[in-house]
This record gives sequence, structure tokens and C-alpha cells, in this order.
Amino acid sequence: MARNRLIPAALAAVCLVFGTTFLAIKIGVMAGAPPFLFSGTRFCLAGLILASIVLASGKTSIKGLLRLAPRAAAVSVLYIVVKFGATFWAEGFIDSATAAQIDAICPIVAAALSAIFLKKRLGPLHLLGIFAGFAGVCLIVWGPSIGAPRGALSSGGTKLAASLVMVAGSVAFAASQVLYRRLFGEADDPIAVNSLNMFIGGIGLLILSAAFERRPFPASSAAFLSLAYLIVFGSLVAHSLNLWVVKRAGPLYASSWSYVSPAIATVVGAIFYGERISGFSIAGMAATLAGVGAIAWAERRSS
Repeated sequence: MARNRLIPAALAAVCLVFGTTFLAIKIGVMAGAPPFLFSGTRFCLAGLILASIVLASGKTSIKGLLRLAPRAAAVSVLYIVVKFGATFWAEGFIDSATAAQIDAICPIVAAALSAIFLKKRLGPLHLLGIFAGFAGVCLIVWGPSIGAPRGALSSGGTKLAASLVMVAGSVAFAASQVLYRRLFGEADDPIAVNSLNMFIGGIGLLILSAAFERRPFPASSAAFLSLAYLIVFGSLVAHSLNLWVVKRAGPLYASSWSYVSPAIATVVGAIFYGERISGFSIAGMAATLAGVGAIAWAERRSS
């Protein structure tokens, strides 16, 4: 009974942390942290720490990690390099709330990609959810430009490009979930796989940083505190708690953080960073989350 009471508490913690990581990224990037160096350092360190914990626990060995590494590397390209490279870069130009609202389409894209690549049959609720989700993203991305003066439209071109990059990152993340299902089975330890995803993906991001960035990591408390928060809470605590909830309550229940985190990110960004909440972003977020809810309901009915 006590363990059952811990499940909603763990899910609440996951929602809170995932909802605040977008603001932590924004603070670090605005403090001058180069996005690829910032994200690469986060995931390399988090992956090393998590792999050390897994090895120390005896759940796997160096040989076991090496066996998983090639498949984890394939997933990490989409899961870490493209998804989080896009997120950290885009938050240099768009609000953290906008990034979180766009990110809510991940379960919707995953449903669409599952139909294409995993031959999953979609019912009317699935199709309704996909339509609502993409309508919501269109409102979030293009809504602010409706009726805006010409000068505002030209100045908003960079924000639009960053929003589209964020959409591409969210699609890549959803694709990584489909790829994960094809490459890994029940016998593969998800925490060991996650440690490899983070470390290998972090290396990929650092390679991008070496190729395209010339600034060092800033010696500021805001940048270092953001990095520490993302490593400890964003990568280690929240992801581990989420896996714990998946194991004990199932993936559908665990994925419900995707309803709550965008709303938390919107409120936190407005309160602590002064981000403006527009009517288009509220309408778009409502449509996107309704789409996620429709897909979750369809999954519950078919399970």
C-alpha cells in the first residue's frame, strides 16, 4: 500500500522536474552557455554518473554496456543529439514555455510514426488526437504572426525558424522512441541503455560544439547552477523516477507527465522569467494536450 502511494508522488516529481528543465535551459543559454557545449556537457556527465551507478549496483558489467553500445548509439543520434541539440539551440530565440508547448507533440508524433513503421492500427481517436496535436502546434508556431505588422513579422523570422527547429527536434525524439522499440527488448536494462544514450549523445553534441562554437562555457553562477540542475534533477532523478513509474504503473500512466509539464513550464516561465502568455499559445497548448489525451484514451481502450 505504501508503495502504491509513492507512485503518484513520483509522477508528480517527474512532472515538476520535466516542467522546469525548459526554464533551466533558457537561463543557462541566456547566461552565455553555447547550446551544444551546454547540452553535451550535461549529457556526458550525466551518462558517466548513471553508468557508474549501474556498474556499482552489479546490474550490468563493462562487457554488458559494450554489447548495448552500438544500438544505444543509433538511438542517441535522434534522442539526444538532434532532439536536445535543437532544444538548447532554439531556446536562445524562443521562450522556454513555447519550447515546452511544442515538445508536447512528442506522443502524437510517436503514434503517427508507430502506424507507419510498426504497422500499428490507428482508430478514430488516434486520428483525432493527431489532428488536434498538429493544429495546436500550428497555433503555437504561427499564431503570433497572424495580424502582426510587417516589421514585427520580419523580426519574428528567427523565432519562427527556432520554433520549426524545435518541432524537428520533437519529431526526432518521437522517432527515437519507435527506434528504441525495434532495437531493444525486455531483457535489456533501460537504465543501462539510458546511461549509454546520454553519454554517447553527449559526445555527439560536444563534436558539434567543437565544429560550430567558439565560445567557452561562461564562468557565471547562473550557467553552472543551470547545468547542475539539469544533470542532477533533469537527467538523473527525473529520468530514473520515470523508469520506476513505468515499471510499476505502466507506460501509459507514466507518460501522463506530458499533459502536465507544458503547463508547469508555461507558468514557471511567466512567474520567474517574465515570459508572456499569449492567447494563441494557450489555445495551441489546449489543442495539443487534448490530442495527447485522445491518443492516451485510445491506447487505454485498446489495451
